[in-house]
Amino acid sequence: MSLSLFLQGCAFTLVNWTTPNNGYSQVQTLSYGPHSRQTLDIYTPAEPQRREPVVVFFYGGGWEGGSKEDYKFVAQAFTDEGYTTAIPDYRIYPDVTFPAFVEDAAAAVAKVRRHFPDRPLMLVGHSSGAHQAAMLVTDTNYLQEVGVRRSAIKAWVGLSGPYDFLPLTSDKLRKIFSGAEQLEATQPVNFVDSQVPPTLLVQGIDDKRVIPRNSRRFTAALEQHDVPVTTIYYQGVGHIGTIAAFAPLLESWSNALDDTLAFLESVESQAPDGA
Repeated sequence: MSLSLFLQGCAFTLVNWTTPNNGYSQVQTLSYGPHSRQTLDIYTPAEPQRREPVVVFFYGGGWEGGSKEDYKFVAQAFTDEGYTTAIPDYRIYPDVTFPAFVEDAAAAVAKVRRHFPDRPLMLVGHSSGAHQAAMLVTDTNYLQEVGVRRSAIKAWVGLSGPYDFLPLTSDKLRKIFSGAEQLEATQPVNFVDSQVPPTLLVQGIDDKRVIPRNSRRFTAALEQHDVPVTTIYYQGVGHIGTIAAFAPLLESWSNALDDTLAFLESVESQAPDGA
């Protein structure tokens, strides 16, 4: 199996082996629910006072796979820049269907918020993880149910995310989203309003798994509501290239890490919003 296919299966063990574990001083595992997958890891940087916001990263896996342990290289990238970082697991198909994994994402954010009550949050997600982050910042019902104000989210980043993907094109997707009373409720694009926090969307033009129209249509909806949004398209980059770039040996796959860090820093430098 090629490295590309290996990574596309969301098995980043090899990447973690080649990533130094020296950007953080502590990993703390917290439960946010009774299920074995309702846990999150918190990575505290060696110099925790460098950045106030806490990054919550949601990994991808098609809503049916993935593990927080596979994404230590992402925590390494953020803690190297001084960001305390939380990476949750969440329940997946076939154990659950929509909206359970989005509800888990909200519960994980609430746990992080309780753990750091005075610090703003920044959400980052890749692929289906970007969908979960997008649902949280657009459909406010999820955060309201767990007692978190949307204003606690200072900014968010979507990497190669599906935001407008109807009609569902496979039996698997139809099963994953079979819990929705109406399929329109599964699409972040349908919930955009003017209060969505500043947004960065990153998309590979050669992405065949989540086609670029998702970012284009989502961008148009955000712009229509005057949401501060930056959308970056990478020529010659596929679906996995936007997250692989967070690993030291794969930074050349795209500029996603540098662009993400620059965006987060630009938002952080703005005046606090009182969240």
